[in-house]
Amino acid sequence: MPLYLVHGFKWPRVPIVMHVISNGLEAASPGWIMSSRTSEVLVTDFRKRWPRLMAELPELHFVEQYDPVANVRAETQSDFAFVADQVKECGLSVDAAMLTRIAAPKKTEDSGALAGLRDVLAKEAEIGWWIVYNGDAEREDLGSGDDEEEEVYEVYEEDMEEEGEDNEKSEVRTGTIGRKAGIK
Repeated sequence: MPLYLVHGFKWPRVPIVMHVISNGLEAASPGWIMSSRTSEVLVTDFRKRWPRLMAELPELHFVEQYDPVANVRAETQSDFAFVADQVKECGLSVDAAMLTRIAAPKKTEDSGALAGLRDVLAKEAEIGWWIVYNGDAEREDLGSGDDEEEEVYEVYEEDMEEEGEDNEKSEVRTGTIGRKAGIK
């Protein structure tokens, strides 16, 4: 059950789902972007879309907060994941002086490649240092089962309805997630 010290920003779950679906990233699981497979798919996609930004972010990471003790699925999947240019695993306890030494050299100002990536993924997100708990970093993708993908899709669909999108603009619903949710 590691704690992570993360320098980055929060990427909301609904835009994650929208990015995966609209860009045809069928091998990615928007419900668990920390998995090695999904991280690789997203980084590859980002390198194709934003090569200048990604040239300055050679060690981009995705970190999920997760509490395996929570007994209701809605409580276990966070509304966001972290996109980070620096991640340090902290263990069970954290030395405050160590945190200061690690965090001090890294600027938290909103400039540079990380800020550029934030601007295209989550414009309103704050870049900063976060301590993130993940009680099971090695767990399987949330998107590995039909029920989970259907639930993730339903969240996306509800968001689209709230934003007043009509069905013509929602044609991005095809692909693995849309098919498993019964969308044709």
